[in-house]
Amino acid sequence: MKFNWRTKTSVGIDLGNRTVKALQLKKKADKVILDKHFFYDLANANPSFPAVSNLGSTLAGLVEVAGFKNLATSSCIDDSEVVRFDLSFPNIPKNEVAEAVKGEVEQRIHFPIDEASIEYKIITDPEKPTDDVINVKAFCTRLASIRSQIQLLEKASLRPESIDIAMLANISTLAFNSYLEDDSFSVVIDLGETRTSIALLQGRTHLLSNIIQTAFGTINRRLAESMSLNYMQAEEIKLRISQAQGEEQTEVSNIIEAVYLDLFRQLQKSMEFFKASTSGKSISRIY
Repeated sequence: MKFNWRTKTSVGIDLGNRTVKALQLKKKADKVILDKHFFYDLANANPSFPAVSNLGSTLAGLVEVAGFKNLATSSCIDDSEVVRFDLSFPNIPKNEVAEAVKGEVEQRIHFPIDEASIEYKIITDPEKPTDDVINVKAFCTRLASIRSQIQLLEKASLRPESIDIAMLANISTLAFNSYLEDDSFSVVIDLGETRTSIALLQGRTHLLSNIIQTAFGTINRRLAESMSLNYMQAEEIKLRISQAQGEEQTEVSNIIEAVYLDLFRQLQKSMEFFKASTSGKSISRIY
């Protein structure tokens, strides 16, 4: 997550579909240290999950207990809520790029431009430097998504400072910890509760991404549907079978295996597409 180090204290928060995570980092001498944090499973002691998550009231309670009230907060929105565009323009003045991006995005989205939140980044290809073209990666989401998250954070007595895209927050974290090598290709896979995000990077630059509608929660839903269970009963069975390490084939293990095979096939398709986009260079790492 992105943090503004000029702020004395700030909180990074991840509002997932099943878990809520938050942490507070501080600078100490020339190092960054973890000061406080919390991690909470919204399905814990909630037989109505995922139909009812109690996110708002739970978040407010967690913020109170952790001592995060009224602190500046960085958060992120789900990648599935964001549309990405690769745009190219003639070498126009930099102060005209924002308006040019807005005009292009307006032609490509299916909702009014005044209901959109747009950010962009000028991309420089080290292998193809040019003074004739400006390449831009633009990101667009509905303003309603941003406002909804701001309202949720403010009701929990937090002070929203910045909202990132989940995958870009992952990339920022990897870059901060010096995992990303300049110009080499790598892949980031974010295995979530309701979906899986996969992205291709070159150095720290986000090139391509895909959203897969299969994730760990898919197993619970399939088990619940097949065996008339609630979500947490399915979770208990899933964990028990996982710990058995495939010692016997049962209806449950077959359901779990089918979900994993579906996920792996879709990840493989994304990887094959990514490989075709690297100009013959190999993908050096997967995170």
